[in-house]
Amino acid sequence: MRKISVFALTALAALSMAQIDSNRTIAVINGEEIKAAEYYRRMEFLSGVGKQVGNAFAEFPPGFLTIEQMITERLVLQLAKERGVLPTDAEVEAEVKLVETDEPTVMANWLASGQTRAEFAAMTRYSMAQFRLTTRGITITDAEVDKFYNDNPSLFSIPKQVGLRILVVNTDEAQRAVDAELGSGKKFEDVVKAHSIDLSKSTGGDFGMRSWDELSEQARKALENVQTGQTSAWVVSGPTRVKFMVTSVVAPRKQALDARLRRLIRREQMLTKGRISNNLTKDMADYRKRAVIDIKEKSFSDSYRKFVETLIGGGQ
Repeated sequence: MRKISVFALTALAALSMAQIDSNRTIAVINGEEIKAAEYYRRMEFLSGVGKQVGNAFAEFPPGFLTIEQMITERLVLQLAKERGVLPTDAEVEAEVKLVETDEPTVMANWLASGQTRAEFAAMTRYSMAQFRLTTRGITITDAEVDKFYNDNPSLFSIPKQVGLRILVVNTDEAQRAVDAELGSGKKFEDVVKAHSIDLSKSTGGDFGMRSWDELSEQARKALENVQTGQTSAWVVSGPTRVKFMVTSVVAPRKQALDARLRRLIRREQMLTKGRISNNLTKDMADYRKRAVIDIKEKSFSDSYRKFVETLIGGGQ
C-alpha cells in the first residue's frame, strides 16, 4: 500500500494563491534587478509550455494554464455542492489536522514555501470534493478492510532495510589504496573522505537507510552476508567501483493494521470501486459544457474554447 495522503499530495502540487508584491525583486543579474511585475507578466504568456489534453500534448502559456486550473477547481466544488457532497469547513479542518498528524513535515514545508494554511485548506477542500464525487455511494466496511489486508500480504510487507555508507572510485590505483588503508585498520569514513569521488564523501559516505528492494542486484549480492560494521566486496560497473559499509540492519516486517493504515486501505478501495460506479471524468465534461464561463482576456478565452473542444472531443 502506497504511504500517501490523497489530499496532501494534490495540495502540494497546487498553485499558490499568495498576494503578489509587484515591486519585489525576483532576481539580480550583474546588478540589474528583475521585478515581480515583469516576472509574472512574462510568465503569464511564456511560450513553449503546455499540458496533456486527451491523447495529445497542447501548448498553452502558464497564464492560461492557471486560469484553466482555477476554473476546473471551481467547477469541481460547484458540482460537489450540487450533488450534496461538498466538504464543510469543519470536515476540511479535520482533514488538514489528519494530514499534519500523518505527515508532520507537510505543513512546515508548505508554509516555508510562502503559502498559507488557508491555501492548504482550500486545496484540501478541492481534493476532498474530487474524492467524494468519485466515491459517491461507495461504502467499505471494516470487514472488507480486514479481508483486503489479509488477502494481500505483499502490499503491506516492509522489506529488509540497511543503513549504508558508500565509497566510490574509478581507478585501479584508488581501489588498491582503499583496500590497503582499510586493511590497515583505518576507519571507513576517513578512507571515504580521502579517496571517494562521490558527493557523499564530505559526510563520510553516508548513504542513509535503504530498502533492500531498491538496491541493484549487484549491490544486494555484494551485501547479502555482510554484517553490521563490515564492508562489502567491490561492486564494479565499467570504470566505477563501489564499496559499501553496513551501519545497521532492520529485519523485514509486516506493516501493522493500525488506524492510519485502515484509513488508507478504505480510501484506496473506495476509489477503486468508485471509479467503476462513478465516471467523474464524464460528469465533469458534462458539467463543463453547461457551465457559463466568461474569460475577459481574449487570447485566454479563445484558448479555453479550443481546450474544451479538444478535451470533450477526446472523451474527457
